[in-house]
Amino acid sequence: MIQQKAKKKRPNICKWIGLTLLAILIILALIFFVLIIWVFLPEDNEGWRPYTFDKEFAALEEKYAIPDSENAATIYNELLESHDANVFEPDFMDDDLDRLTLREPWSGKDHPELAKWLQRPTKYHRKIVRGFEGS
Repeated sequence: MIQQKAKKKRPNICKWIGLTLLAILIILALIFFVLIIWVFLPEDNEGWRPYTFDKEFAALEEKYAIPDSENAATIYNELLESHDANVFEPDFMDDDLDRLTLREPWSGKDHPELAKWLQRPTKYHRKIVRGFEGS
């Protein structure tokens, strides 16, 4: 009975020894191939350089560049630097009128003064429209 148990355990040990030797053999083969590749690599860095996308990136930037005259952000920054509160909000605009015109549809007949103010284009209005058309 003891001899039978010993015989059953031997194949399991042999299996593990075989797998261990196979793993060691695979590792040694990988090391061997890496060393062969390393031997054939050039010793100097001449001709070797990392690939960069500088030219391609510059070409894309040039292709999709937006001139300042059409750039909405530039136009709006100019507007904000020369901000005049009366240009963007007329003197006659109070909180009630502001609330009514923002939340409900309205016509020029309802608020003729505001309609007249909106119809007279100023340089600021033209810049806002130009910035909107550019974006």
